[in-house]
Amino acid sequence: MKGRALKPDATIDHNSQVRIGPKDDAIGQRFVQGLTQTVRADKASSICEISLKGPFSRNEHIERGRSLAVAHLIRSSVFIPVGHDRGPYRLHLELDRDGLAFQVATERRVNVTAYQISLLPIRKFLKHYVLTCEDYYDAMPRASVAALAKIDGARCALREEGAEFLKKRLADKVVTDSDTARHLFTLVYVLLMRNTPAHRSASE
Repeated sequence: MKGRALKPDATIDHNSQVRIGPKDDAIGQRFVQGLTQTVRADKASSICEISLKGPFSRNEHIERGRSLAVAHLIRSSVFIPVGHDRGPYRLHLELDRDGLAFQVATERRVNVTAYQISLLPIRKFLKHYVLTCEDYYDAMPRASVAALAKIDGARCALREEGAEFLKKRLADKVVTDSDTARHLFTLVYVLLMRNTPAHRSASE
């Protein structure tokens, strides 16, 4: 987070000297140490790499969504496998029939855990989300700003529901937050579309 620039105070003599004593230096050292510990803690509870199984989609919007979701997760995520706190983690996702498979390893590629959650409870919901996304992408070139915003609002609301489902289903396996779950759900959508023949890349 960027700090705000401080405006010079007219009552301060900017030519005066300020002495920094041992006490001030110790406070500064503790502050820097606290920042370092925070950075390390954030890194230990985050994702450093994500891979998805399957061919790329022909749809540029889908692959752009994948790129953005991955970038967000690597830049800022909360992902801590239950019983393990030595991240950051490499995450591999793939669809296995009606389930979503997770494979988690450390940055040094030491396997941590693997598990699968069933997507059957939200199969109809996922179909609805896919159709809503298709409506949104189809409308982009021709729809008015108001009409496009309405479709996008519905799409975002459904994505929030999907993210909440993931967060609850993962609760006993991994500690995460709403933002991380939201981007993970985007990747579930990408996997679904990659496994749809009409969306597969012709080069695969």
